Amino acid sequence: MLASYTIGDDAQRLGMMSEQERHAYVKNVLSKVHPELQTPGMVLDVASIAWGNYQWSAGGCTVHWSDDMSDESNHTISYLEATRPQNTLLFAGEHCSKYPAWLQGSIESALLAVYDIVSHQQPKKATRKYPVTNNVNVKTLQNNQHLEYPAA
Repeated sequence: MLASYTIGDDAQRLGMMSEQERHAYVKNVLSKVHPELQTPGMVLDVASIAWGNYQWSAGGCTVHWSDDMSDESNHTISYLEATRPQNTLLFAGEHCSKYPAWLQGSIESALLAVYDIVSHQQPKKATRKYPVTNNVNVKTLQNNQHLEYPAA
């Protein structure tokens, strides 16, 4: 069960707590609505991450803003543009997904990028206009080599 997902000042305040303090605080606040959480054995394990303290992102994430927040097409255009491959360079991450700022978005976009890599067809090899044989002088070959590339 996801018990707490905070952003902004709330996330910063929780991030300054130790993990034990953070877990106890969240359990205490949630117990006001769900008192059964205080029952021994009800909560078997807890885990948390303070993304603001995470060295690789420092809490940074993508937020797709537009003048009209009810228009999802602006968000769709943004993430589709971010996922567009640049030749053989592919992009993945929460910023390239329908779910920015969520791990779900990072995982989804990584899977799509892996699919694109696996399903990518290898470029066709260049074909030589003239066949190369073992008894051709290398110097002559270098001077007279003509390559034809298939149309892309």
